[in-house]
Amino acid sequence: MSASRSPNMSWWNGPTVLDTLDEFKVSELPKDQAAAFPDPGRYRFDERRILAGRVEAGSIKVGDRIVF
Repeated sequence: MSASRSPNMSWWNGPTVLDTLDEFKVSELPKDQAAAFPDPGRYRFDERRILAGRVEAGSIKVGDRIVF
């Protein structure tokens, strides 16, 4: 992607949005925290309950006890 400063913003001396985005650092996901599973979807099939969502922190393994 190519970008350049606009002549309409000559008063701005700070970094551009792209310059600022380039400074972001990717951090590793926290693995030693309690699992965070925000606002999961809940589905009901017969007597079964299915929870659908994304683990935002920690981890969940087969056999782990979870409480909602």
